[in-house]
Amino acid sequence: MKFKKRAGDFSLGTVALNVVFESGGNTVKEAGIAVASLGGPKPLEITDAEEYLRGKELNSNAAEHVARIVSERVEPVADYYGDVDFKRRIARAITLEAFRRINVKVGG
Repeated sequence: MKFKKRAGDFSLGTVALNVVFESGGNTVKEAGIAVASLGGPKPLEITDAEEYLRGKELNSNAAEHVARIVSERVEPVADYYGDVDFKRRIARAITLEAFRRINVKVGG
């Protein structure tokens, strides 16, 4: 899941989300979460968010909690494209969008 301000722009941030469920349910067996372009030259694995999800039912509360963890763990640098707070909000937003894309109802 990438965020761009407009078509043709390069990505301001990327979140990769991989979730494996227990058979026949909505309980998370394994999770992988990484971000890129939100601080540092390499992708950052968000291990505390991964650990939080393991064994939990994947629902909107879990997605919101993980998005909060991701936004706190990224280390963005202010530049022409946005300040640190803006980039943390982007991290949260694209994490929630990644959950939406795997059919987790997030927000209202």
